Amino acid sequence: MLRIIIISVLIIFIVVVGFQVSLLFKEESGLKSDLNQLKDKSASFSNENNELQQQIDFLSRAENLEKQLKAQFNYKNVGEKMMILVP
Repeated sequence: MLRIIIISVLIIFIVVVGFQVSLLFKEESGLKSDLNQLKDKSASFSNENNELQQQIDFLSRAENLEKQLKAQFNYKNVGEKMMILVP
């Protein structure tokens, strides 16, 4: 009789531990998925950061900044004439 009780308790213990282990595996797969998403975002932000740094380097030169101002905002220096062509 004692043997049956011990076996029953052990079976219940094994089932509970097995259930907890399965929950841990599910959580681990979810965390791996989250980690992969965060790695992708990190790579995206790193690329964006590199692009922005290139733009900063480009616009830090006065002649490049002047070209961008003229192209985007119709900026002109004193004494320059501007001609706007409409297609």
